[in-house]
Amino acid sequence: MSFQTASDLARIQEKIRRLTGSLSEQQVSDDLLNNYINDFYLFDFPESLRVKTLDDNFTFYTQPNVAVYDETQYTSFNPAVFVGGRAVIYTQEESQFFSLYPQQILTLPIGVGDGFNRIFIGTIPSNQCPFLAGNVIISSADANLAGITVIDFPLKSNTAPNNGYYTQSGELFVPYSNNVPIGVINYTLGTYNVILPVAPAVGIPVTMQIQPYTPSWPNCIFFNGEQFIIRPVPDRVYQVTVQARAVPAALFDSEDSPLIAQWYQYIAYGAAIKLCQDRREDDSVASLMPEFKNQERLVMRSTLMQQNSQR
Repeated sequence: MSFQTASDLARIQEKIRRLTGSLSEQQVSDDLLNNYINDFYLFDFPESLRVKTLDDNFTFYTQPNVAVYDETQYTSFNPAVFVGGRAVIYTQEESQFFSLYPQQILTLPIGVGDGFNRIFIGTIPSNQCPFLAGNVIISSADANLAGITVIDFPLKSNTAPNNGYYTQSGELFVPYSNNVPIGVINYTLGTYNVILPVAPAVGIPVTMQIQPYTPSWPNCIFFNGEQFIIRPVPDRVYQVTVQARAVPAALFDSEDSPLIAQWYQYIAYGAAIKLCQDRREDDSVASLMPEFKNQERLVMRSTLMQQNSQR
């Protein structure tokens, strides 16, 4: 076997079989071994060891008056974040983010119930626009004083040049309903048109809760695991650069190899330990652990050397 293929999936499988005494497919199938290998390689490895090889610069671009940006390619980020070339605050703590930028909720009257009318059309005053998408609540009560609630969901563009970005328009829905929109709203112009599910009772106010903001150069980014939320809301296009933790590609074919050939033994030991843990073979886990830790040190040594060479 040549050096180039010495660390491929087949070699990792062979190593795990020897470490766990599972020499045949009847004992452990290749498919099951691959599950253990990829569970360790894709999920445990990147979070346990911060190896330089998995660092990647992720870049996206803001849009004016758009506060939320979806992200599914990466799951972890380093705190070095830049917006328009300026370093900004980065956090994954919701409490920290909202302590810096508290929710400023404004409640505005948009009508009064008469027991019959369900349609409410209007425009939010211009001095209260724009306001945050995804944070609108329209509320009232019916003749039985049961609450009437309508919320918004911002729309995404599916056309160039802003395909995939959230737009300045949203649809209005009854929470936990059948997802049929009952109205529309524009977050920058303030226009809205909604047909409430039932008529508000006579004399009962119909109100809209919004969160107005003043767009500006962003200086704080919160990542909730799926989306970047930016404050202040951008006033124009900015380049956002984030140092991300890349997820390595899964190993499926027998000739697939990890990013670095040296990692194959570390992956094999990690996957073998997971297999033995599921079998409740505590003695086997204990016997594998010293060499697993040794392989871990070897993997980290190359990263430390790379970091030292950059100082």
